[in-house]
Amino acid sequence: MLACSTRLAVESEIVLCGRNPLEKGSPDKGTDLKVSQRDGITMTPECLEFNHTPCIDRVEPINIVYGSRGPRLPPINIEVSALLEKGHLTKEELSCLQSAELALNDIMKRMKQGVRPSWEEIAPFGIEVKHYWSMWNLLTLENNIFLYKKWVGDNDVVTWLIVLPWSLRVVVLDQLHDSPTGGHLGALKTLEKVRSRYYWYEMKKDIEYYCHICDICARNKVFGRHPKAPLKLYVAGAPMERIALDILGPLTRTHKRNRFLLVVGDYFTKWSDAYPIRDQEARTIASKLIDRFVALFGVPMLIHTDQGLNFDSALFKEVCTILGSNKTRTTNPNRMAWWRD
Repeated sequence: MLACSTRLAVESEIVLCGRNPLEKGSPDKGTDLKVSQRDGITMTPECLEFNHTPCIDRVEPINIVYGSRGPRLPPINIEVSALLEKGHLTKEELSCLQSAELALNDIMKRMKQGVRPSWEEIAPFGIEVKHYWSMWNLLTLENNIFLYKKWVGDNDVVTWLIVLPWSLRVVVLDQLHDSPTGGHLGALKTLEKVRSRYYWYEMKKDIEYYCHICDICARNKVFGRHPKAPLKLYVAGAPMERIALDILGPLTRTHKRNRFLLVVGDYFTKWSDAYPIRDQEARTIASKLIDRFVALFGVPMLIHTDQGLNFDSALFKEVCTILGSNKTRTTNPNRMAWWRD
């Protein structure tokens, strides 16, 4: 622990330009803070009288090591490794590891006082401290061990979970995921196993990341991806080469007792027509198509529809055969596939 009793020395000049602090000059140890106000997008003279964050009582050095587990899950340091060699941790050792983490120690000190701090006291701290502060009524100290309250089962049985410090998270995930008894389960099952014993801030994100970068899982697991059928885009090259049919409705019944619209469109010219019909039976659709569209524009080479029973009926297929038009339909469930081998 290091006390913050020395005067802070800055290494460069800070120019406040609106709301954007710009660093200027080369580092030069021993210089004092120099703040100057310049014109910017917004003028905030109050920045010269800004009340800085109060100095905390200790500083904990953090060395981010980008190893195989990423920056959020640090490797086990020498001190923790020595404690784990005997196979278990005592209550005093666990409490010491919790207190060594800055975010947990800030909350634990205030819980020992027995009074929940105000927002003004918590505001200068990081988001993890604020997260635990918002869950104040679900946290407690038992023999100087930081615990989290959880209700389990239909009878709401209260279970106290250990708030796991940063230094032990890789150890726990290694035991519950990588070990032979862990079985390299997926992220959701591993999360349920960890949640039954421990708790920490953003544990779901850490567990998903841990399982995502697991080498054994990546090499051996076969993910449930459904194979996709080979699809291709059909390009019409002339008018009446390919038309599409669809039904719009039911709509408000007209005075002629029509409730649906038969929509016919040409792929090449983009010409569309809509014909009112009383129902969407295959006989009605075939009759309207021949009398109103084919009689006026001619016989198309291809007729494309969806998988409706009226379009896939034997009657409509027989009409297409008599006209000499090929019948195609969309694939299921991808409605944007306009061709199927």
